[in-house]
Amino acid sequence: MITIDGHVFANCSSLKSITIPDSVTEIGWSAFIGCTSLTSVTIPDSVTKIGNNAFHNCSSLTSVYCKTTTPPTGGSNMFYNNAYGRKIYVPMESVDAYKSAWSDYASFIAEYPTTPANNEIWYTNGSTTKSTAPSTPGAFGGATIVSNTYNSALGCWVIKFDSDVTAIQTTAFSTLSSITSITLPSSILTIDGSTFNRCSSLVEINIPEGVTAIMPNSAFYKCTSLVSVTLPSTLTQLGGSDFESCESLKIVYCKAINPPTGVDSYSFAPCSDELKIYVPTDSVDEYKAASGWSNYADRIVGYDF
Repeated sequence: MITIDGHVFANCSSLKSITIPDSVTEIGWSAFIGCTSLTSVTIPDSVTKIGNNAFHNCSSLTSVYCKTTTPPTGGSNMFYNNAYGRKIYVPMESVDAYKSAWSDYASFIAEYPTTPANNEIWYTNGSTTKSTAPSTPGAFGGATIVSNTYNSALGCWVIKFDSDVTAIQTTAFSTLSSITSITLPSSILTIDGSTFNRCSSLVEINIPEGVTAIMPNSAFYKCTSLVSVTLPSTLTQLGGSDFESCESLKIVYCKAINPPTGVDSYSFAPCSDELKIYVPTDSVDEYKAASGWSNYADRIVGYDF
């Protein structure tokens, strides 16, 4: 049995995130009490007991990921005085068991999330130990990065912000060639030009519903591994050359009923010879005739979203 002893991390005020090793079976009393900067904790499926006050007064703690399907034995005040709106994420099949066993926290217990919170961006980069830093940390619509840590429960890196992310501005992720996937929160409304320029390992991206504009130009220029893109129904504007030289791009789903403006002869060229642009079935003729989109008329196909 391997235990994290009582008080061992008490009052570590700079600790922001921790993934407890798989070998640990018990988290001792007050082990992390007073870690006021701690925002995220991942508890492995080896843990069978959590002591009294283990995460007491972790006033910034918003996300607890508990991987074991059987709720660990819990002491009193395990998660007392955590951040407002905190969530304790558990396996889907164990939600009811946790709510019963940890009844003091029943209203905070939920199954693992499949999409980021509005103050998060998720990404993968082929590593669990080395993060990828955004090129322009201040380019997130006024939100400031507070942590960038690997979450083993989610299987990805999580960038956390101090507020909701509403925009991704110029060059935020430009030239970060290690990023293989990225998941954006639903709070984002605009994506600026060159945001993902030359992210050469990025394979797929879904632009959230709510985004109205990708502007002005070259947002995904030379993302040479990009295969699939989903553009939301809310989109009204694309920038010129947004997907220029995405030579592997084969599938574009554009859900907008009306063709977004701003498309030019370089927006999707040169891309794969197999490129298909799927648009709402009733809008096919409109897309084929629209300015800029007409360059890709032979690639446009109807789709029932």
